Amino acid sequence: IWQLFQRFQKPDFSEQTHGLNSRHTEKPKPQYRYLKPHQMIANLVQTDFEQKVIQADKPVALEIWGLRCSFCEKLDPVFKQAGKEVGDKAYFYQLLANENMELTRQLKVMGVPMILFYQHGVLVGKMKGLQSGAKILAKIDKIKDYTPEQAKENEYKSLIKRIFGRK
Repeated sequence: IWQLFQRFQKPDFSEQTHGLNSRHTEKPKPQYRYLKPHQMIANLVQTDFEQKVIQADKPVALEIWGLRCSFCEKLDPVFKQAGKEVGDKAYFYQLLANENMELTRQLKVMGVPMILFYQHGVLVGKMKGLQSGAKILAKIDKIKDYTPEQAKENEYKSLIKRIFGRK
């Protein structure tokens, strides 16, 4: 009977860092797993955006990802493999949304993962969610031959789609 009584006793929270006394003790900080950048793919910060994306002479694929995002972790190797296959035909960058909140707001990113495509400093395409490498490569192949006028026209079309909701 004594063993049954011990099994059903209430737990003692006085020695633990969580529970009843949690506001008086320091909680352990979460450990984040940062994705390691590939040699072809550079991590981007807000101060580099103008120089590396807007003023780029080649197409740019910008992956926006977040910490603790399972879809972002699944997209990461696909994005890196696409970067390897494209080689020097385009630039591939990753942007951590958690550390670059202001830039993420300016780009009107509502969810991660998201891939933004730029050509001649103009946003010419978007992919939301988990994508295949073939779709990423097809998009890069499509936009690499855009002239500045075609890039602007594509930007206006996407703006009209966003405003009026038409395809």
